[in-house]
Order: sequence, then C-alpha cells, then structure tokens
Amino acid sequence: MAAIFGGRVGILGMGKMGSAMAERLLVSGEEAVICWNRSTDGAMRGAGAAMNSARRGAAVVAQTPAHALGALSNSPAGPKVLLLVVSDSAAATDVMKLLEDKGPCDDVTVVNLTSGSPSEGRLLRKLWGGHKYVDASYCGPPSSVRAGAGQIFASADDESLVQDARPVLERLAGSVCFAGPIGASRALDYAVVDLALVTYLSFCSNAALLEKEGVDFNLFTREAAKRLENVPASLDAAIGRMTSGEGYFKDPVVTLGTLRDFWASRLPYIKESNDLPEPLLANFVIDLLDKVGAQDPRLKHADVTRLQELLRFGRTAPAPAGENESETPEESDDDDENGPGKKTTIRVPIHTTP
Repeated sequence: MAAIFGGRVGILGMGKMGSAMAERLLVSGEEAVICWNRSTDGAMRGAGAAMNSARRGAAVVAQTPAHALGALSNSPAGPKVLLLVVSDSAAATDVMKLLEDKGPCDDVTVVNLTSGSPSEGRLLRKLWGGHKYVDASYCGPPSSVRAGAGQIFASADDESLVQDARPVLERLAGSVCFAGPIGASRALDYAVVDLALVTYLSFCSNAALLEKEGVDFNLFTREAAKRLENVPASLDAAIGRMTSGEGYFKDPVVTLGTLRDFWASRLPYIKESNDLPEPLLANFVIDLLDKVGAQDPRLKHADVTRLQELLRFGRTAPAPAGENESETPEESDDDDENGPGKKTTIRVPIHTTP
C-alpha cells in the first residue's frame, strides 16, 4: 500500500471507543486520522461511522499496525500520537509485537488506552522498548469521548512524554491528569471508577426502598448531590488519619462498630423492600467490618479509616512507634465522676501481630 500522508494521529482498534475517538478528533479539527483494526471490515465500518458523524476530515484505513506507525512518521511536523485502544491487554500485546519489525519511530508517542492492570501496563511499556510510551486510562463511556467530557489519567517514565501527547488527549477528555510512573494511571482509574460504581451500586440496592416508600427519585438525586459534595473533604480527612501517625482512636468521626451496626440495622428493610435472598452490598460491608473486629474486639472503637489497613495488608498494620497505647472509649458499668451511664476513657494497649 502506498504511504499515507497528512495524519498526525493514528488509532489502533476501531471498536466503540476507538471509533468514538476518531469521530471526536475529526470534529475537533484533525484533518486526517489513520485507523487500523484487526478485522478490515471493522476498520472500514469504524472509519466510515466516524466520518459520517463528523462530516469533515478523513479517517484513513491502514493495512497493518506497522503501516499506521509508518504513516505517522511520514506526516508533517507536530505532535504525532498513536492511540492503542483494543479490547484487552492480551490484544494490546499482540499489536505491540506486530510493531516490533517497524524499527525506531522516535517522533511518535504511543499512548496505550487499553483497559488493564498496572502490571500489564508495565509489560506493554517493556515491549515497546526505548521509544516514547504513555500508559493511560480513559474514565468514561464512548458518549463522553464524543463530547470530550471524560477523564484521562496518564503515566509515563517522564512527565514530558505526557506533555507531548497532551494536545491530542485534551481533545478527547475534559481533563488530562499526570498520575506518575507507569502503572499509576491504571491504579488511579481503578480507585476513581470503583468510587463511582459503589455509589451507583448503593443507589440500585436502595431504589426499591425509595420507590416503596414514595420517595421521588429527583429528590433523592438532589439530596444525594449535597451529601456527595462532602466526599473530597472526607477523603482528605481519611488520608490525613492514615498518614499522620495520630492513630485511629483519637476523636473518631465514625467508628468501625457504629458503621457495622448501621449496615446491620438496614438488613431487614433491604430484604423486605427488594425481596432478594441476599442484600449483597450490605452483607459485603458487614462481613468486611466483622473481619476487622475479629482481629481485636477493641478495634470497633477505632475510626472507620482503620478499615483501609485490612484492605491493603489483609490485616491491621502494627501501630506506629510510640502508639502502643491508644485511648479507647469503653462502657463502664460503674458510676464515676462523669456521672452514671457516661463513657470512661480507658487506656488500652494495642499490640497487633503482623
């Protein structure tokens, strides 16, 4: 096939995301996008759909990934970016191997937007050798790509590599964030997406209850939005407690025991409203909190952020140096100077075995 000239952006993978990216790039002013797909029919369909929707520019189909890469090298000066947007990391590995025979293309930055784990991103970086490589995650569906409204988390050996690709990436997303070294972008994507999915799962698990009790969904959305405004501050407070060394027993905001009892109290209502054999979200949280409590019953008095240690280490971590004792509120059966029924602060040694 004759060399293709004029395109500064190539897309390897013309599925739903790849086609949406081609469309967005053409709409936003790119004159030509070089496209490739493992099936030629898929490439033609994706390229045709992108051009029909954009109504401008050209989506040119390359025969092979190496041909697409070579076409970018032959294009005019400016940022040259090859987006890898295939189904999974196994497919991305196959594509990278097809590029091995092409030779150096030091003026082209490969941006891997294929979903996968941090370790898979590092493997693909190794396969690409010493050439320019950015490992990235797109946070959002194809509709967000078309609107340029999603989020891109990018990682690389050096932040300057992300800057080289930024003019292209900013056309595809509302924000482009440098996350750190290879692997960091995928970890950040996991954490951010999980937060959103848990919120959605929580709504789904309560939808029947809201409907049964006559709560308007628009009212729920409005009030939930007010509550979610506090999430960044709550996360900052949790991170501060995790990293400050002040411990988890000092002025807890919400204790592990309180959170456990809260979810347990909801079980009858969830079962009654949803008619489900197992309220999955509630049972998951209760089970997790019970595992923490089983390690030491005194942990129920710790701030809920102590939970992160079980998720990170499979156990609660040893107390920081100088914190072998923590002030833990416990119920006292005796009347004391605080008055009957009040809580007495008792110093309890915490010794957690790794």
